[in-house]
Amino acid sequence: MSDKPRIALRAWYRVMADDYWFGVQTSEPLVVRSPSNMFMLDAVYDPGPLSDLDGLPTVVIRGYLFDEPDTEILGALKGSGLRTDCRTEAEGQNDGLGACEERYACYLRDRAARLSELSTDAFELLLWRRRIRSGPPSLSTAARSLFWAELPSQAGDLTASDLSWRQVPTGEITLRLPDIDSLDLRPEVGPQLSAMLDSGVRAPLGHVLFREAWRVRESNLRSALVIAVAAAETGIKEYVANVAPDAAWLMENLQSPPLTKILTEYLPTLPSRRDDTVLVPAVPSEWRSTLYRAVEARNKVVHGRVVKLDREQVEVILQTTFDLLCFLDYHCGQDWAWPTRS
Repeated sequence: MSDKPRIALRAWYRVMADDYWFGVQTSEPLVVRSPSNMFMLDAVYDPGPLSDLDGLPTVVIRGYLFDEPDTEILGALKGSGLRTDCRTEAEGQNDGLGACEERYACYLRDRAARLSELSTDAFELLLWRRRIRSGPPSLSTAARSLFWAELPSQAGDLTASDLSWRQVPTGEITLRLPDIDSLDLRPEVGPQLSAMLDSGVRAPLGHVLFREAWRVRESNLRSALVIAVAAAETGIKEYVANVAPDAAWLMENLQSPPLTKILTEYLPTLPSRRDDTVLVPAVPSEWRSTLYRAVEARNKVVHGRVVKLDREQVEVILQTTFDLLCFLDYHCGQDWAWPTRS
């Protein structure tokens, strides 16, 4: 056995049971151990406070990663060796580690990613093994949310609850306001909605798919990417069916050319229903570039290849998809679909 000090890192996940399952069958905590990965997971059911009608039943999942950090990393965990100077966060790394020594920050990010990966894999195996059809897209934790504890040299029958857990030291965190919309319930749109509903108009499937992609962007970047590309492809087909019904059958039944080729070569040949426009104008080049990369990444994902995605990259794809769908709505004659954008 190594003489290096051993530690455990812990991540917590809470899954709202009512979001996915009718009930939870449990007697004792579920424990999964993987010595080869130096990993353990346990899961317990929390039915919520019995005296509180608003208490939500929750499945509490804890992932543990066992490690032997070097002296510098262990010192940083104990609060020494951290940099206190103000340093700009790396792009996409606003996690409170920007003022920390780089090796320590990279260590925590790497271990948090590994914990998230192994916890997701273990829970996916549970759902598969128990023939359960629904569950959370993934179990993800931020580096700043990790807890750690030193392991005694002779652990014996020691349990996780016997350890002294401390949150990992981090620096300041800059909070980013979520990119969300304001629901507009002003009454003047009521007559328009009434006329649409009465005449059988339904929200385009491309938009329905897009909203599904937007919903899962926080929890599963791969799913958000795949659904967003499907939304863009569906939006194009719906536009063709609206303005060129004779070509709709070909779009539905024959293999379609790549999305970016349709945007570049086919879409500008289609009529626009705008009074001031004969044909659909070319979409911006940055849209084509973004969607080209999105299709390439989507193809790798659906063929089982590893694709490195980050949230900012996927949100650019999502926003471009939404802009494209609104652009198509506008040229279908929906004047409200393309407001002046800031």
